Amino acid sequence: MDDDNFERLLKVGEVAKLLGVSVSTVWRHVANGSLPEPVRFGGITRWAQSELANCLDKMKAERPEVGTNPTPHPVRKTRVG
Repeated sequence: MDDDNFERLLKVGEVAKLLGVSVSTVWRHVANGSLPEPVRFGGITRWAQSELANCLDKMKAERPEVGTNPTPHPVRKTRVG
């Protein structure tokens, strides 16, 4: 079999390491739609490397330009006492 015909498939831990987040964060991003669904077959769950790359490229293209004023994050109020 020719390995060049098959795309690299990543385990959840590899995806987490690639993104610099925890495994639970990977699953949270899948659940909210910001990361693609994995490929599942049998008891195996994997992400196609090209789908992750395409997703990240899309996110980079949609981010604000440098020097623009993006919407600020809300400030959390903390309780005193």
